[in-house]
Amino acid sequence: MIGPIEEEPMSTEIEVAEPGAVPTLLERELGLEHQLLVSSVKLSLIAIPICVAIWLGMVSIALAMAGSGNFVVVLPMAGGIGIIAGVFFGVWAAFLGKAHDLEELDRAVNRPPA
Repeated sequence: MIGPIEEEPMSTEIEVAEPGAVPTLLERELGLEHQLLVSSVKLSLIAIPICVAIWLGMVSIALAMAGSGNFVVVLPMAGGIGIIAGVFFGVWAAFLGKAHDLEELDRAVNRPPA
């Protein structure tokens, strides 16, 4: 059997918390820029393979329908265009995802002091 639970007497002293640091607008901006950079890299790493596959597929289908067998020259070019498109769409998606935060920071900067 479990014995009785011993409770310690409750203290009546109030513990005061240390003052919290409020980030300045510059610190908020730097933090948001860092988040934007991290988000851009992550989304680009997701978008690059998708865009490369799409471009390779489109070019392969076009070459097959045209009856041309010159895949060796054109497919690396399609892969390069896919990489460029993936970086573009990854960064674009990151900016779209952080647009609200960027706009809120701009409003805070341009707000007249009270």
